[in-house]
Amino acid sequence: MPSYTFQIVPQVTRDGSGDPVTLPGATFLSIVFTPARSEAGTGPRAVGYRRVRGYEQVGDYEGYVSYGIGLNSPDGATVQVRTGESTRADGTNVVALDIKV
Repeated sequence: MPSYTFQIVPQVTRDGSGDPVTLPGATFLSIVFTPARSEAGTGPRAVGYRRVRGYEQVGDYEGYVSYGIGLNSPDGATVQVRTGESTRADGTNVVALDIKV
């Protein structure tokens, strides 16, 4: 299982270049996994939930894989994140995020 960190950020940026990433929502969550590798493509992904609006892989380099998540949160709302970890039968590691806005 890779280690991971997450934090609320004012703007999600692309690893390496630091270019801003446009995500739907008003609040943004940044998640970084290491050591990790990804076979997922880049590009924004829309999510049809009321509070979780979309996400994008923003980095995959030298064992670090990063994502940004766009959240819709009412002004002044506290974002709470709870994590869960498991391993699938095929050996794939899974990190689940339970996000409360």
